[in-house]
Amino acid sequence: MEKSLRKSFVPESWKSKWLIGLFFISLPLVPNLAWSAQPTVRIAQAVDALAFLPIYVARANGYFNDEGITLELIIVQGGGPDLQALIAGSVDFDATSTGGLLRTFSGGIELLGIHNVVGKCIIDLIIRQETAKRLGITPAMPVQEKLRRIKGTIVGASRVGSLSYQIAYFLAKEAGLEQGKDVTILGVGGGDSALAALKTGRIDIMSFAPPFPQVALKDGDAVSLVANSKGEYPKLNSFLQNVLLTRPDYAKKNPDMVRRILRAMVRGNRWVAENDAKEVAKVVSKFFKNTPADVLLNTVEAIKPAVVPDGRLTLDGLKGVEEVYRANGIIKKPVPWDRLVTNEFLP
Repeated sequence: MEKSLRKSFVPESWKSKWLIGLFFISLPLVPNLAWSAQPTVRIAQAVDALAFLPIYVARANGYFNDEGITLELIIVQGGGPDLQALIAGSVDFDATSTGGLLRTFSGGIELLGIHNVVGKCIIDLIIRQETAKRLGITPAMPVQEKLRRIKGTIVGASRVGSLSYQIAYFLAKEAGLEQGKDVTILGVGGGDSALAALKTGRIDIMSFAPPFPQVALKDGDAVSLVANSKGEYPKLNSFLQNVLLTRPDYAKKNPDMVRRILRAMVRGNRWVAENDAKEVAKVVSKFFKNTPADVLLNTVEAIKPAVVPDGRLTLDGLKGVEEVYRANGIIKKPVPWDRLVTNEFLP
């Protein structure tokens, strides 16, 4: 059962030198079904997007309730505050990018990855129609050629340092372009804010998870630059994008609760994998009421192959993420994946 409330909290400051200041996180409204004596579990989610498709399915189908859990979901606008909340103990789980796990590790804090939410990169880059015409970019052009032509553009991601930011940074670097000199990558907030910034010309390029790039494409405001959801950039095809995190101490003290959460999550993964995309889109449509039905269906079709039925974390996918964060200069020492991830709590 999901619990409905709206409030804000200020997590305690990080114990890591790379975080400065305090973030305020607001709780979104979720359906208020009834009060229950079930234990309440707080899960943060980095962004309200279909990149977390199995979680929306698990919520819609009542899988958390089946495990005797009242879910309190906290959705923020881009990776960062969600990780801070997990470290501070304001939440006990966080659905976020695998890169978030690497960022905390680089800052001297170890979290624990316990579930594969989405097992490939689905961050797409799209470019304004007007900008594409000015730069001579066409949809049929090879992706490397398109990227070489984006010099002088402004790219909008959810938040500086987030996965959408890191993917844009990596692709620009692959094309020989330098952030802050050849291109400018900004944090613009949530998907709706990014769409507005693209439409008004505040940004030229949008780097985001579905369904927001697909909405802009359908509206005719943009053309595709890099369709990672379709495997267009080979280096990002082996890339475990989103993971469920917890704190090692919490997992050690509460192994039964971790297993209950993961049973619900894996049921979501399996249901996505085993059902037709139209049925999946229908089930999650209540969470994306402003997304046109055809866009929602196309997005689900793109994400569905990235959902691993058993939720297991794979070394190849993790190494793919490590390569991007190493190229971006965030990771400078070997990553001890045996300490940072585990499949032991999965059903």
